[in-house]
Amino acid sequence: MNNNHRLSRVAATVATLAAAALGWPAAAGADAQMCPRVDGNQMCHFEASGPYSDVDVVFPANYPDQQAMTGYFSKVVDDYSNARGPLSNLTSPTALDVTSDRYSSGPQQAGTQSVVAKIYQNLGGAHPSTWYKSFNYNLANHTPITYDALFRPGTQPLQAILPIVQKALTDRYGSAVSIPADTGLDPANYQSFAITNDAIMFFFDQNGLQPALEATQVSVPRSAIAPMISPGIA
Repeated sequence: MNNNHRLSRVAATVATLAAAALGWPAAAGADAQMCPRVDGNQMCHFEASGPYSDVDVVFPANYPDQQAMTGYFSKVVDDYSNARGPLSNLTSPTALDVTSDRYSSGPQQAGTQSVVAKIYQNLGGAHPSTWYKSFNYNLANHTPITYDALFRPGTQPLQAILPIVQKALTDRYGSAVSIPADTGLDPANYQSFAITNDAIMFFFDQNGLQPALEATQVSVPRSAIAPMISPGIA
């Protein structure tokens, strides 16, 4: 076990006892290790620092499909630790920083909940990376909302979405942004999204749509794609 994991497990035990005393929601097993502290906004905080390594992961503690979310972030931390290598071998700073934003649509009990995490990873090289991971949940039927579930079968939403994305990024970054059709029409590049009452927000990884393009997001008005959105999406 490396020093980061040893320290985090000790912190998890202490923080879990403290959380119980304060009446915070209890977590078990891997959930407790990834969520040793819950703040007043019901956000989990996982922190593990050591020489040349800084880990800070923040994500909701009360998402409807909490196990899936916690499992993902646990893997992100493990992958970072494995790629970074032993702390004793490090000669330059490394970091993993995860921030999360929440979104919702429709009625509180029967609408949707979305969480989008922005993940920054620096393994000590010249080129750190940033990517997104989203979680979307339909409270009406108690199921996750994937990209395929977001749209009606047989529709081609990206034909309408790509021009909106292209214009938004051109306005933001200038004419240097030109998204190739095979990239802009590939559903794999639209897997991270959030649902609101007015828009579907798409989040694009660093270099995802075009080389050298930073991680970014575009809000697509629901009115532009309303006929193609699945009827069960509030």
